[in-house]
Amino acid sequence: MLVQWDHGAPGMTAMLWRAAQAFNDSHILVSAQKAQDCIWNRGILSKGLMQCHGISGNTYMMLDMYQGTMNNTYLYRAIQMQTFVMTYPLLHDPSTMRVPSPADEAFQHWVGSYPGAVVLWADFLYGAGPAGAAMTGFSPLF
Repeated sequence: MLVQWDHGAPGMTAMLWRAAQAFNDSHILVSAQKAQDCIWNRGILSKGLMQCHGISGNTYMMLDMYQGTMNNTYLYRAIQMQTFVMTYPLLHDPSTMRVPSPADEAFQHWVGSYPGAVVLWADFLYGAGPAGAAMTGFSPLF
C-alpha cells in the first residue's frame, strides 16, 4: 500500500520521463505521469523522512519530474509533501519522530531520518532550489 523508493514507482518516474524525451513518445510520458500520480496518492509516508523508504525520496522524485517537465503540478506536490511533514509531529519533532536506523547508520542519507530531511530542505530552500534539487546518490544525466 505504501509507495517508496525501494518499491519501484519513485525511481521509475525518472526513467520513464527521460525515456519519453529520448524517444519523443507521449505514451511513455503518460506512464511517467501515472507513476507520479501513484506516488502522490500513496507516497505521503508517515514512517519517516528517509530518502529510500520515507517521504524525502518521494519529494525528490516530484522535484525531479518538475525539473524535467516544468509542470507546476509536481512542484506543488513536492511542497505539499513537505507541508505534511511540518504538520505531522511524528515527522518533524525530534522527540517523537521515528528513527528506524541502527546507531551505526543514523547519519546515512538514504536510510536515516535526520540526514534525508536535512539534505532535502537545504537543497530545496538554500541550495539549488526546486529547479536544481537532486537526490543524494541519484542524479541521472540526460
